[in-house]
Amino acid sequence: MFTGIAFLSGAALFGVGLIRCLPGLRRLLNPAEQLLWGLVSGWVLTTSGAYCISRVQTRLSYGPMLAFTIVVWIFSLLLWFKPLQRIRREGLRLGTFWRPEYGGLALVLALFTPIYLRLFSTHMLAPQADGVYSGGSAWYDMSFHAALSSSFRYGRNFPPLYTMLPPEPLRYPFLPDFQTAALMAAGLSLRTALMITALVLALATTGLLYSFAYRVARSQKAAALATMLFLLNGGLGFIDFFRDWWTSGKGFIQFWNTLGVNYANYSERGIHWTNIIADTTKKATFKFVRSATAPMSGGAAASPNKWMMKMLTAKAVARTPGFVTFANAVLAGPVLKKRKKIARNIIIQAAGNGVKSINTENGNAIITPIPETRK
Repeated sequence: MFTGIAFLSGAALFGVGLIRCLPGLRRLLNPAEQLLWGLVSGWVLTTSGAYCISRVQTRLSYGPMLAFTIVVWIFSLLLWFKPLQRIRREGLRLGTFWRPEYGGLALVLALFTPIYLRLFSTHMLAPQADGVYSGGSAWYDMSFHAALSSSFRYGRNFPPLYTMLPPEPLRYPFLPDFQTAALMAAGLSLRTALMITALVLALATTGLLYSFAYRVARSQKAAALATMLFLLNGGLGFIDFFRDWWTSGKGFIQFWNTLGVNYANYSERGIHWTNIIADTTKKATFKFVRSATAPMSGGAAASPNKWMMKMLTAKAVARTPGFVTFANAVLAGPVLKKRKKIARNIIIQAAGNGVKSINTENGNAIITPIPETRK
């Protein structure tokens, strides 16, 4: 675990030091913006470097990650050598790290940090006594990204293939998933790697949104309000939120933790507004524990029960000649499995108790091609 934390912190220091070494960016960005942009840039560059190493070795393991983490720290210390010498000579001063215009930024980060922490800790593969729970987009996004990260860590997926449809190449921007895999190789669990990177990047995005608003409005109050409206947007739903809280008789924290309504998308009251936070803070009741035989249902119509058929009750009968009637066919849509373009004139399974023969199909094969709808 220490190696994973060291990799992230060293990468952040590397990115900040690199931006401070570029005169143009150093003049353009204030120290807070240098920190935020440097963190993101450092993570991108070092994760790309780790990917190049893994691509050459066609595997992702602890040894190369440890060595690369040491290299990242060496370059980071080289970039910070002169600034550290200056700090040693002049000493630390409050003005070095704090400016009056940081008050609004500090307020926004203090407001959203507990929100993000609560959101990610309860909705991102949260372990419980009877299983692993998640919420929000757990049906598809969480499963896809967890599978992709695991394919890098355990499946040696180099060069990357689309794990849902091999051997198709992966065209999805996978660098964040590889970063999660790299942290797993460095000793972090999947959940810890996801939570740390999500929390830090969410706060960095919030800070950059504030900085952009401050550059436009030149007012801390306007920038803070703009950031909160953007992240907590939802039309006039907040009016119903405060009205329901006032009449609930609950404390604010208690009411917030037991929300039963999405006030950004409240169809019963005519409010339809997608919100970046509210739409992912649904109650985490989705449990990743499923029957080994019964197919799953729900989600984005991608469950196996949409295309799987049970064959456990099929009846074996004596082999009989089954003639076929050939029909014209075309490929309509993606075909994921080779299939004969023929129309059988016998039923493929016997039906009914005591039945030992197979009925024939009546009618003629149609000439209108039917699109492939089953994968």
